[in-house]
Amino acid sequence: STGFISNVTSSIQDQVLAWRNRELNACYFALNIDCMYITIRDNKNLSSHNVPVYIAVGTTLSGHKEIVGMYLGNEDAKKNIIDSLYETDISESKTFWLEIFNDLKDRGVKEILYIISDGVTGIKDAINSEFPNSFYQRCVVHIVRNLKKYISKKESYIINDFKKIYTAANKDLAELYANEFLDKYKDKSSIIKHAKVYIDEIMPLFDLPINIRKYVYTNNIVESVNSKIQRGFYGRGALPNAD
Repeated sequence: STGFISNVTSSIQDQVLAWRNRELNACYFALNIDCMYITIRDNKNLSSHNVPVYIAVGTTLSGHKEIVGMYLGNEDAKKNIIDSLYETDISESKTFWLEIFNDLKDRGVKEILYIISDGVTGIKDAINSEFPNSFYQRCVVHIVRNLKKYISKKESYIINDFKKIYTAANKDLAELYANEFLDKYKDKSSIIKHAKVYIDEIMPLFDLPINIRKYVYTNNIVESVNSKIQRGFYGRGALPNAD
């Protein structure tokens, strides 16, 4: 029943708060951040909305992986404000990411070597402010997904040519493949426009040793976590509130 669920939620609330506020390591090898969507009910309008939840997975220097934070974005894609907890749209903005990074610092994090995420708005500025020595990498898998939006199914061979760039053995080869790609598809202006931006975001990877490069170029670690969390929501409808 609804009452039983509320009682269970109340009984573990202190444990959840303790987990969310627990002390973290001073240094992490990598921090992977990715977004998933959870359906939450808006109590004011008695309707449900998909709300972004950002999952941050840290990898310690010894290789142990742990969820270091779960952060609720405050508006959905249609700009519907959830409950009355939030007043302005700070989701995917520098302010939102500053709050996340300050939360990590308040819990003991002093240094993160590599930060990997999709190209969400404001995150690079926030990293430069709070963790200026961190190497930021946009997830290459997300880059390829975005490029596919501008390519028809019949043109899937274009993705194969683009793949040669980010899977190259070294920077010289990557630059060679990039120039070949831009020349080969120079007549496809919409593709070239976005490909140039994506290539610029990929190239810093080749300044890293190959073993580290393979580890930080995707967000697969946190996407695996997201899929496990979402599995618990199948067939269960919307959560009653943001808490």
